[in-house]
Amino acid sequence: MLIPDAPGTIRIIEDSLTWARRHPSYFFKDGKASTNEIASYLQQGVETLTNEAPCVERVEDWWVIASHNDWFRLGRFPIPEDLSLSNLLAFPELGQNFVRPEAVLAAFAKDIVVQGSAGAHVVKGTVQTRDPVYLRLEESAGCSRVVAFRGIEA
Repeated sequence: MLIPDAPGTIRIIEDSLTWARRHPSYFFKDGKASTNEIASYLQQGVETLTNEAPCVERVEDWWVIASHNDWFRLGRFPIPEDLSLSNLLAFPELGQNFVRPEAVLAAFAKDIVVQGSAGAHVVKGTVQTRDPVYLRLEESAGCSRVVAFRGIEA
């Protein structure tokens, strides 16, 4: 979040993802973060960027979104492999005032595992390699991109 300071200067008081967590009403219909809505946003983002419906599944308490196309690399504002976002990235492919759903995911999800060309890795939270979601990721070898997440960050 940027605020004007002395004339000609701007002071950063918090990153955009922290701001988003403090203002969930900008991103969620009932004003409260929801894994169902995050999954829906990701599905819509994949469909918009790839013109194909992703595979969306539940594995215990995990949401798993998979696509044959690597949607992280598509679009005007690509997403880094490790989801290391400090800003809410615009998503003009969906319309004015939309943000990339991966930014909402990064801001609100408690645990995130991403699988891409470099294999599967935890990008947020604590996930054990014996967690059932890893078996599901192994079964997704034919997909270029898989994102698995669970929980809402407190």
